[in-house]
Amino acid sequence: MNIDWIIFFSGSLPLWIILGTACLVLILGLFLPKKSTGFLLIASVAGISGAFYSAIQLWNVHSYSISGMLTVDPYGYFLYTLLLFIALLSLLALYDYFEKQRIHIAEVYSLFLFCLFGLMLMVSTTHLLIFFIVLEIMSLALYVLVGIKRKDSFSNEAALKYFLLGAIAAGFLVFGTALFYGATGTFDLKNVEASRIAAADWPLFKVAITLIFIAFAFKVAAVPFHFWTPDVYEGAPTPITGFMSTAVKTAAFGALIRILAPLSYISELPILKLLSFFTLATLVVANLVALSQTNIKRMLAYSSIAHAGYILLGVCAAYLSHFSAPYVTAPVFYLFAYSLITLGAFSLVSAMAGTREDFSEISHYAGLSKRSPLAAALLALFMIALTGIPPTVGFVGKYLLFKQAFSQGLVTLVITALVMSAVSAYYYLRVIVAMYFGSSEADNNQPLKINGTLLGVILFCALCVFLLGFAPSRYLENIALSNFLPSFH
Repeated sequence: MNIDWIIFFSGSLPLWIILGTACLVLILGLFLPKKSTGFLLIASVAGISGAFYSAIQLWNVHSYSISGMLTVDPYGYFLYTLLLFIALLSLLALYDYFEKQRIHIAEVYSLFLFCLFGLMLMVSTTHLLIFFIVLEIMSLALYVLVGIKRKDSFSNEAALKYFLLGAIAAGFLVFGTALFYGATGTFDLKNVEASRIAAADWPLFKVAITLIFIAFAFKVAAVPFHFWTPDVYEGAPTPITGFMSTAVKTAAFGALIRILAPLSYISELPILKLLSFFTLATLVVANLVALSQTNIKRMLAYSSIAHAGYILLGVCAAYLSHFSAPYVTAPVFYLFAYSLITLGAFSLVSAMAGTREDFSEISHYAGLSKRSPLAAALLALFMIALTGIPPTVGFVGKYLLFKQAFSQGLVTLVITALVMSAVSAYYYLRVIVAMYFGSSEADNNQPLKINGTLLGVILFCALCVFLLGFAPSRYLENIALSNFLPSFH
């Protein structure tokens, strides 16, 4: 196997910047005094910013594959910028939380960056063996981050459950990959054509694709593979939960779109039926179960599962269009919109709870509008955006998804999504009712104090949620101008 190392390193420069920063932060953590957490944060932010700049510079390169293992194309660079953007906001949001904990600061930052490295690699390959390796790189770092509070039993339980979920998903992926190789003689999905598969291998091939797809369903927490996901979200440190619900979802769906794109031309596969089933089940179950949640982290966990259903609806429409540009734009834009809203919401939940993960009941938000009007107004904005009410980016994202799905004839799924959006208003607006019409307890009457860095992240997310709700066309035009989609064909 011949590798042009100059092309390899120049084409994947953002990845190596993140990997190098992760190693640097880990080494610095061994020698710097414990009080030098600010320097570690600056080094991490500088690394992410450098990778972000590098990814934008590479945005319009021609598509090519590096030894069939790594695909370099504008679509990958576009998702790099999105993941790096989310990671930058998440890193700033978690600084105050772990600064107060004063434990594992260097380890947290380096694990965070290793996880980001794995997420970026996930969206860059159609080679199933490479995909399995990068999935484990990402997952191992995330297991530790979820259980980083070693003396907290909830955090430990969440880490164990997340590990077991990841192990089951890895089992499906490995078994599916083995069957895939047995049926096709290759690990690269891009090399698969229906005419090259022998008639006797078709049942094996279909089972392989189904198993691989189930592994993805675990990663995006689609029903019925969502069990324990709310437990993991509740037990993990709140800033890590925010990162999981945005960056991991973005990478998982970005990789799913890349892997499904070459398969969409093979009409014999049952992928559309699987996508439709997961979409319907995820929308209905997640929204109905969320109605009964009294803990805001569990409510946002079921909300995250429900939004995976909305994005799956967009993937269904994109699949029917063979992943043409307008249809891929809708789910990608929704991932961006959802990430902004959810990061803002989880940052406020983190500020409310402080280091106490048990301070997350919706009843604890009663009377927040009286003691912290700005925080209440911002959280209300995020709840309205999650519901999909105009003028917010949440409305624009849902409108695009529903419009594209309807144009592809997915009428039943669109009607279900519309009804479930109306149902979701009950549990989102319940938080607003508690903040503005509830009475706070006597021992919970102090103004909410938010660290300057965290407040900056929340205000930035709120501003984007509001402005993109008014003027989304400029951003959508930029996506189209990037010309990132033809790399699929």
